Amino acid sequence: MFSGADRGRGYGREAVALLCDRLFEREGAGRVALTTDLENAPMRAVAERCGFRFEGVLRSFMPSRRGRRDYAMYAITKDDWTDRRAADGANETN
Repeated sequence: MFSGADRGRGYGREAVALLCDRLFEREGAGRVALTTDLENAPMRAVAERCGFRFEGVLRSFMPSRRGRRDYAMYAITKDDWTDRRAADGANETN
């Protein structure tokens, strides 16, 4: 868990991007899925900034101290990831 001082610095987005690079480029993944608590707005924003698409809600998916929680499901395909990384590279040179 990040401390409040570390939030908003892009560490989560960088971690997700590095993991996706590894899974798609070295491990041969064709698709990567990500789930997070439905109320976790910061993680949902990270997923969307990284190009993941919202696919739906997994109802009562995860047990917690507060009872079972609904989770948001996101995913991205290798083709989408490759296109996004190419666009990011083009934007960095402009």
